[in-house]
Amino acid sequence: MDDSRPQLSEGMRGGDSQYGFVGESAERNDRAQEWELHDSKDSTYPYLAHIKALSSTWRTLQHLADWMQVGTSPSRWTNEYKKDSEERARRRAKTNLALVEYAGEATPNVTHISDAGTLKEVLSSFHAVPSETKPLRLFVVEDLSQEVIEQLGSRFDIDPLFFREQIEDYVWHNLGAVSATPAPLLVDMKNRSWFRVRNFRLRHHEEESSFRAARGETRAWNVSRRLDDDMNHWAWAGEDTAIVSMLRTRTTIWVGADGRCGDAPVGVILLDPTVRNGKPLWYDRANWLPVPSMASTSSPHPPTSSSWYTTILTLTRLYPWFESPSPTPLSPHVIAKPALYTIAAEWLLVADYVKGRLSQIERELELPHIFRTRSDTIDASLARLHTWRRALPTFIEMLQETLEFSLPAASRLTHPLQRSGTGGAGLPALPRNIHFADGPRGSSF
Repeated sequence: MDDSRPQLSEGMRGGDSQYGFVGESAERNDRAQEWELHDSKDSTYPYLAHIKALSSTWRTLQHLADWMQVGTSPSRWTNEYKKDSEERARRRAKTNLALVEYAGEATPNVTHISDAGTLKEVLSSFHAVPSETKPLRLFVVEDLSQEVIEQLGSRFDIDPLFFREQIEDYVWHNLGAVSATPAPLLVDMKNRSWFRVRNFRLRHHEEESSFRAARGETRAWNVSRRLDDDMNHWAWAGEDTAIVSMLRTRTTIWVGADGRCGDAPVGVILLDPTVRNGKPLWYDRANWLPVPSMASTSSPHPPTSSSWYTTILTLTRLYPWFESPSPTPLSPHVIAKPALYTIAAEWLLVADYVKGRLSQIERELELPHIFRTRSDTIDASLARLHTWRRALPTFIEMLQETLEFSLPAASRLTHPLQRSGTGGAGLPALPRNIHFADGPRGSSF
């Protein structure tokens, strides 16, 4: 290997340092044989075997197969990790999810599942019941693992691209990155039984040590996410040591039917974890739940946790938020709305923050005699402005994708019509009155 190439930091490499570099071929390297599960058979890992069989045609699925066998991103396959059998076992079996089950009424039964064995038992317990009202089951999943993908994927025959979409997040890829995924065609997106929503999350750290500890937390996740310093602290506001971190976040939602239970509706939501170090900005996201009156005999229990997973799970349990609490058939919108509303509230928080930072830069340029000394130069203001010059196009791309594709997909997939078949078969077609260029017209979201 050419030692004359520039030495990049871990953050600049984006986690692909073991898996390729600019100019190298986007092929699996020789180390892939070290994690290959040669003893895997259809009876042991049927979903993994299915993914491997598809990977020769849908080539990006090879990376998902490698991810499952490693237990996390293949770029983390080092000599130290290879020798640490306990860590590999922990990552492969990591399970943190909740089953939200509705059986005819709006009050759900929530089952928390923290190990792969319990998940297998719960899935095995599902069976068809002679009832006019089919149960609606929703799995809310934090992080991912080999076991969770294998069990949910094989039980509901889920499109493997659904899981492939969630395991990593990059704005761009090196030429040699095997994690690269080509953009899908519109016709493909309109016929999927799943969709993704991307957004940013912000967190305030009073000291750099808190930021570094939070970045260390993300390395313990199985999904690959990178915590970035926004490089915009403002000394005039007493922020000499403070850091605001930015985290690109993915939420991926699958909607289908359980063929083994009379085509009962089922959904899976994949969520990113939340770092414990640092704290939310201001008062965190807005609480849109109705404020109870003084005459109210009972008050709602709004989410108070900054955890992404806990917040969305709580809002799912409390849905519907604006209707009478009397027992009524629940709309399938419960699968998507809690996550979508939470993401929308987070975007409003991000917008306020960006507006504040740009206003600070504007004041520095407008009033240099107040905000700069003779030793200061305009370069410091321009360096902070460059953060938003780079980030805002990504913000806009995420929002456009949500408005033009994700919301219409959510409306289509959760339309309260009878479904048939498994894996999303029989879902209603995309409404013709949706115009992608102008946003999700006709969408109830």
